[in-house]
Amino acid sequence: MTALDTGDRWRAARVLRLGDVLLLPVERMQVRRGMPGGPVWMSASLVPAAVVVREGGAVRALDAEGRPMSIEEIRRRVPDLDALLDLP
Repeated sequence: MTALDTGDRWRAARVLRLGDVLLLPVERMQVRRGMPGGPVWMSASLVPAAVVVREGGAVRALDAEGRPMSIEEIRRRVPDLDALLDLP
């Protein structure tokens, strides 16, 4: 069965505040569909991609497995990230 990947998009979920700590889960949405000439089908998945943690002036990012990752990579995929985290 042939599939066409129609998108892999990251988006910010709801911001969680725990005292002075701000947590921002980031989700990855992927949509796939069947190719023309084959059976018609479509699937979508929404999975955790990362979490961004802001505590005081420090901002850290962790991938879905809890490993450190580049905040710049998340900024590239989630353009409104700084506004969500109240960053200048």
